[in-house]
Amino acid sequence: MIVLVGFMGAGKTTVGQLLSEKTGSSFVDADEEIERGAGKPVAAIFEDEGEERFRALEAATVALLLAQGPGVLSLGGGALEDPATRGLLAASGATVVHLDVSIDEALARVGGDPGRPMLGRSDSSRRIAKQSDSSRRIAKQSDSSRRIAKQDDVPELAERRRRGYLGTSDLSVVVDGRYPAEVADVILSASETPRVDALVGGVRRPVYVGRGSVALLGYLPAVRGAEKVFVITHPSLEVQAAAVRENLPGETHLLTVPEGESSKSIETASALFAGLSDAAAHRHDLVIGVGGGVVTDLAGFVASTYNRGMPIVQVPTTLLGMVDAAIGGKTGVNLRSGKNLVGTFHQPAAVVCDTSFLATLPAPEFSAGLAEVAKYGFIAQPDLLDVLEGGIDKVHEGIDDVVLASARIKCDVVSRDEKEASLREILNYGHTFGHAIEVSGGYGSIRHGEAVSLGMMAAAHLAHVLGRLDENSVDRHRTALEAVDLPVRATLDIDELERAWVRDKKYRGAVRFVLLSRLGRAEPGVVAPREKVKEALERLAR
Repeated sequence: MIVLVGFMGAGKTTVGQLLSEKTGSSFVDADEEIERGAGKPVAAIFEDEGEERFRALEAATVALLLAQGPGVLSLGGGALEDPATRGLLAASGATVVHLDVSIDEALARVGGDPGRPMLGRSDSSRRIAKQSDSSRRIAKQSDSSRRIAKQDDVPELAERRRRGYLGTSDLSVVVDGRYPAEVADVILSASETPRVDALVGGVRRPVYVGRGSVALLGYLPAVRGAEKVFVITHPSLEVQAAAVRENLPGETHLLTVPEGESSKSIETASALFAGLSDAAAHRHDLVIGVGGGVVTDLAGFVASTYNRGMPIVQVPTTLLGMVDAAIGGKTGVNLRSGKNLVGTFHQPAAVVCDTSFLATLPAPEFSAGLAEVAKYGFIAQPDLLDVLEGGIDKVHEGIDDVVLASARIKCDVVSRDEKEASLREILNYGHTFGHAIEVSGGYGSIRHGEAVSLGMMAAAHLAHVLGRLDENSVDRHRTALEAVDLPVRATLDIDELERAWVRDKKYRGAVRFVLLSRLGRAEPGVVAPREKVKEALERLAR
């Protein structure tokens, strides 16, 4: 369902009717439904029963309309000031589109003088009246406009409501200077990009997946509401960063960081803080991370801490970033003694996975990203292993579906456990071994995905020697990982691993592993005897 929100004069009714025609679906105006149920105009409900009663009726009506399924729904200008209605929209899965109209254009459309009736006085008002074909709605808007003029200064009201629209909507489309049909076409094009959501704290955090999806950036509310945008990336990603900046309105700044895991450090973060300060960044401005896991972790950490928190949009350019690192709000920097030991949870306003960026990704990096896809297959959705076992070419053919399925699993887990209190720990499958491998070998000696691949094999062997997992499931690990050119054997020293584990974030009196009881069923917090870990490492070396 598409839900249209915006200030009076934005053209919600006209655009909604056009969207309805173009999609062959129904169009419903929430205010008209409220009036039909109450048997009197909105203005009369306000005057007779008060705003609190009206908002309750509005929320109940919106709940019923959202439950009816696909279609186009238009909400009244003040609907999003009610927390109940905002919560309904966040949980609905509907695409909420803000029609962004300037105050001058809005007043021109509805009459101009906030102290007098606002409709029927200008050419644009007559055009809207003709297109909407609803004299009752016009009368309602006129009464409502007089009430607004008494209660609030209209520009202040418009600005307050605009912040609410931007904070709740998925897309924001400028309507000034555009014909309604053009606005409808823009909405249809933007809303066709596949999306999955993490619902965290009642706020929807969308992940968009598809070729060319970087074009959505210009319609994201976080972008539309920012005065300045700071793009953090690597120098080698200038083409991708340029594609991002082309879709950003307003003032943009480019901040670059060195390549490699070693740059994910306090020192690099400090340099980025200085760059933000030099450009007078404010907490309502926006950070965009363009890159792989190093950039998305680092940019997220900087955004979460500068000015005590700035919004961030992640634009991952690697498969690892698209299926894992950019999603879920984990941020962090490394210390020499451990990976991600300093970090925060800071949810991105949106994640945009433009899969066309993967075309230039080196083959080893692509394979490394598939380790995280395999993880989702092992812990949640075993049919993903079928795709991996078909080999790299098969994965490339269906890469959008692979990324979308992986993002859906992670978003579902994050929605239920944002800060890794319990369930989210299953996303660390293979990572307890993997992070220790990275630390003991020195950052840069092995790709993160390769270390995770070895870590998942070690975890599978450990589960088997503990009697938790059958041999066939261990073999399935080996088959799926080898099919996409990931390592499955290594000689590891338990003493070196233990030195890293003692600093592991999940260490509670002992190192704790995520282990499988069967494919698709993971259990966090498992403590294993040292001799069993040694036996698993011996099996890994064969």
